Amino acid sequence: MTTALEDVEQDFNADPRVTVIKNLRVRFDAQDMVDTIRKVEDGFRGMSETKLIQASGKEDLGGGAAVGITYQFQNNQAQFEDRQTPVETGTITTGSVAPVGGKIQVIDAAADFVTALVKRGSFIINWDDRSIVSIDSVVDLNTLSVKVPTSGIGNTYDLTDNYSVFNVTPLFLGGGNATAVDSVPATIEPAVPSVGTYLTLEKASGSTLVQSTEIAEIHGQMIRSIFIDTEAIVNGNGYQQTPYNNWSDAVDDAEENGIKYLIVLADATVDRLIKNFTVMGVGSPTIDFNGQNVDKSEFHGCGLTGTMTGEIVGRNCSLMTVSGLNGHFSACDMQGTIEIAAAGNVVMNSDPHSQVAGLGRPTFSMNAASTGAKFSLRGYSGGLTLTNNNHADDEVTLEFVAGKCTLDATCTDGTISVRGNAQFTDSSAGSTIDKTALLEPSKLLTVKKFLGLK
Repeated sequence: MTTALEDVEQDFNADPRVTVIKNLRVRFDAQDMVDTIRKVEDGFRGMSETKLIQASGKEDLGGGAAVGITYQFQNNQAQFEDRQTPVETGTITTGSVAPVGGKIQVIDAAADFVTALVKRGSFIINWDDRSIVSIDSVVDLNTLSVKVPTSGIGNTYDLTDNYSVFNVTPLFLGGGNATAVDSVPATIEPAVPSVGTYLTLEKASGSTLVQSTEIAEIHGQMIRSIFIDTEAIVNGNGYQQTPYNNWSDAVDDAEENGIKYLIVLADATVDRLIKNFTVMGVGSPTIDFNGQNVDKSEFHGCGLTGTMTGEIVGRNCSLMTVSGLNGHFSACDMQGTIEIAAAGNVVMNSDPHSQVAGLGRPTFSMNAASTGAKFSLRGYSGGLTLTNNNHADDEVTLEFVAGKCTLDATCTDGTISVRGNAQFTDSSAGSTIDKTALLEPSKLLTVKKFLGLK
């Protein structure tokens, strides 16, 4: 076997011959396949062998249309490289009991099947029982529900049995029509299976490629998105049906193709600078800023946590424990300690409110290292505590629909304006406090008495 390119290894000695696609790939499109194998054919070994592939297509039909790509392997087949690395290996710590509904449990107190992204369709090998079977579900971190084995010695999972779990990777051959013949020549399958994978052989739905300025213009104006599901068993290609399972690959794809919309389906951690992106959460996933620069990005329907730099827009988000906050936030709720950037300019409006259950409340910190931060909270409902308003240029406006407001003793400088309807506790120690527009419960009682109301 000789290595041809980074993407493939060509086995000339098998019959039929085999083009092995490396682990780097989960998808191989028709044009890539043709170009890659032709380079193999042009190599030293390839020039002494019969052709590996014949291809046709892209003939001009006029009007910007071309014939679609069809390729035929010549006594050759494609095969993705085996996925042989287990995602969990361990020892049974509680022996299995009698099956229930055709399922038995595999228990290993030291395992974490959730983090390993084990799901239905993964499979487990019991090395001591010499059995292999597919997994039905993940019960919890340490427990799997599996189909009862039939190929083993005892077909059980006994105490101290050793096992390995393997996930299954979805793979795709697409972008055209793939066929193959052997040396006879007789028709054979263009692709063969490999361990730990399942293969989808995509067929072109039509015989033509349309390459017109009109189509290019439509494509250029489409709002394209990349999907991320960090709980997915395998890494896809960013499509809705096959999302990436990690942030890094998703952003690589987005940056390479000029895509600015990320659809996030599960909790995720930002691992690099992402400027001018729009991140949209499905099911309120938590996005951990992880100290990254997210300047000029927008976040919709997400929980936000961690330390950030830059200035962002947040809509319908939950602000959890966040540091370095800066930007504009609309219809967001507050849950933890929220620290504004040292020179931040933060505006919150459109029904900002506390999301802390019971008698607790969120805390807003103007940052102990402030160089003059600005904070405006418009139409807030719930309780809050303000801390660290300690720079002469710090400016805060707190406007309440109804709630409780406490100024902490760490508020030692700057200006704080409190407005609206709130129970007010002032423990500040040096800040200038403006409460001329504050309607406190005690003032309401005075007004009622003045008007003779009960």
